[in-house]
Amino acid sequence: MKGVSPVVATVLMVAVAIAAAVVAYSWFMSMQASVQAEASRGAGTVGKERIAVASVYCDDSHHLHVVLRNIGDEPITGEFSFYVKDAATGEVNAVYRCQQTATIPVAEQKDLDLASSTDCNATNAKSCTELPARIIIDVHAPGGSVVSAQQRIK
Repeated sequence: MKGVSPVVATVLMVAVAIAAAVVAYSWFMSMQASVQAEASRGAGTVGKERIAVASVYCDDSHHLHVVLRNIGDEPITGEFSFYVKDAATGEVNAVYRCQQTATIPVAEQKDLDLASSTDCNATNAKSCTELPARIIIDVHAPGGSVVSAQQRIK
């Protein structure tokens, strides 16, 4: 019986190794592209929600309002927390833990009155006159997402 010559066997082994390398490379590149796309969609968020602070303002009753926009793919439902800091010193001036469930539908905004019992029912709510003129507000969404905004309120 005759076998395959050593030259042909070597060429076949090299061809199989190159084919395996090409398949592995293409699989790795497609996996990397999908991971990068997923990471760029969720950039800047900790949890699954994607929210943005549309505005922060004080009304005529000196209640602090935060307008949140849902920029994600799912409605956000739950209890929000707000940490108000002095923009100059970074010192926390007020903490609002909304004990009522709020829902923000996809691609919509919700205006939350942080001192109102109908919107937020917050603990230790402060009047806008008790806050510094320039604040940083950290918003903690129910699923763990955190977003910050700096705003002049007076």
